[in-house]
Amino acid sequence: MQVNPFNSVVALGHLNGTVTMWKPTSPTPLVKMLANHGPVSALAFHSNGHLMATTGMDRKIKLWDLRKFEVLQTLPGHDKTLDFSQKGLLATATGSFVQILGDFSGSQNYSRYMGHSMAKGYQVNKVLFRPYEDVLGIGHSMGWPSILIPGSGEPNFDSWVANPFETSKQRREKEVRSLLDKLPAETILLDPTKIGTVKPTRKREKPSK
Repeated sequence: MQVNPFNSVVALGHLNGTVTMWKPTSPTPLVKMLANHGPVSALAFHSNGHLMATTGMDRKIKLWDLRKFEVLQTLPGHDKTLDFSQKGLLATATGSFVQILGDFSGSQNYSRYMGHSMAKGYQVNKVLFRPYEDVLGIGHSMGWPSILIPGSGEPNFDSWVANPFETSKQRREKEVRSLLDKLPAETILLDPTKIGTVKPTRKREKPSK
């Protein structure tokens, strides 16, 4: 299960290879798509909200364009966990090996950037990038180490969104401000850009004589 940072829609991966997307007020999924031919083992969203990565027991990693719900790229690999960094790097892991993929051409064509092998016998269960830092956390069967991944974190932060140097007073004010700015659940949509727009009025056609 993952939450799309762009529209707050929740995505679930299922044993039949499908991915469903939900909002709190809908009794049925907004989207139901066949992602992999086999159980979906992990999924992740890019920070822009338009790119989703899935992997499953069919030993394939798929990158999806959520604006068209089309596959952009299929890569070999059976991975147990996926995570996008703030700058768009994709961390994958299976067994004791961690691989970092990157889109260096700007055309959403991912290729290998870095690799890291854990000690023999260590089974990686989770990878997670640390926001605003070039650090990747790796959860495995014997602990939780971290490695440096240059270029993975966003170097500039917005103090209204996340301030690593905030004081206790600022933290309390931020909590109150976030509650006041919180949108109701009814406004969660696949395309949040429609919020606040005005539906154009249709011109009435004159009756023909």
